[in-house]
Amino acid sequence: MRLLKWLSLGAAVWIVYWGLAAWGLRGGFETWFNEQQRQGWQVSYGPMITRGFPLRHVTRLEQPLLADPGTGAAWSADWIEFDSPAIWPGAQSLRFPATPQHYSYFDQTRRLTAAEMRADLQLAPGLALELEQLSLTSQAWQIADADGVLWQAQDLVLEMRQMAQAEQYHLNAEARQFSPRGY
Repeated sequence: MRLLKWLSLGAAVWIVYWGLAAWGLRGGFETWFNEQQRQGWQVSYGPMITRGFPLRHVTRLEQPLLADPGTGAAWSADWIEFDSPAIWPGAQSLRFPATPQHYSYFDQTRRLTAAEMRADLQLAPGLALELEQLSLTSQAWQIADADGVLWQAQDLVLEMRQMAQAEQYHLNAEARQFSPRGY
């Protein structure tokens, strides 16, 4: 009976922690988007949904759009998803849709289509939030414009990993069967 009380108390504490952390993450995303808007960017997104209880925080934004009228740069996608372990939000994954993402620079628009594209950010525990690793990976991908495919490859790995000295990083870039102009 005593064990059941402790387990119930632990579960209640975890539920409260998970809810507060999810609320904090959502608030952080909203604050970031509001700050971009304050700086003059066009920002919009559809529903923001958080799920993943009890072990993860998975926040999905539908129809995100970011555009900087000052530089003419813009990005949009069908959705974007942020995923982190509930116990440590410093291990963040960003997943992108397999449907085209649109990048624009003034009057030039490119479409990026990538299978299983994700960006991973790993921060060191502690108050300094020091970057340990940053990577972008995908399976088959291509960048195209109105005239057709500009670049494509079977996969992509871009990685930056902290070395023994905190200020030094190892950089890695790989793209198998890369072909410019789709040849």
